[in-house]
Amino acid sequence: MYEVIGTKEDLIEVLENLAKKLDNGEYSQILEEKDYFCSIININEILENEIFPDFIQCYFINNETKEKYLLSVETYHGIGGSLKKIG
Repeated sequence: MYEVIGTKEDLIEVLENLAKKLDNGEYSQILEEKDYFCSIININEILENEIFPDFIQCYFINNETKEKYLLSVETYHGIGGSLKKIG
């Protein structure tokens, strides 16, 4: 899986999809302690308030397959980012 995030709408779509997977227990957000930029952020709160941090870097794991994913997005300048499988 690799999703390019180039617009605010792309980011909202990715966040909504991740929120559904978190809510139904398919995915869990994990802390990647070796990554000093890892964000601890509530995706539902971002969606509800539409307040985006300048930079989002979150890790997720598929609870069934144990595949890990990284959401990395720079929102301040609107550069964008991606959601990609990392393991």
